Amino acid sequence: MKIQKVLLDANVLYPAPLRGALVEMAATDLFNARWTADIVGNGWRRFSATSLTGIPRHANAHATLWRNMSSIAW
Repeated sequence: MKIQKVLLDANVLYPAPLRGALVEMAATDLFNARWTADIVGNGWRRFSATSLTGIPRHANAHATLWRNMSSIAW
């Protein structure tokens, strides 16, 4: 069976639990996850507006994740 390509919008890339579940499903070849640089940018803006204060340790890890996602955008 051919694996379908699925475009993940910023609304599912942030919040983290939903993104994590979708990335895990994609890792099992349930589908091929895709996103664009614009989608990652939108998700980053949503993330940074709500998450960069208060929990620096987590914020740094998530900022790294967003940078990595941007480098592999579709």
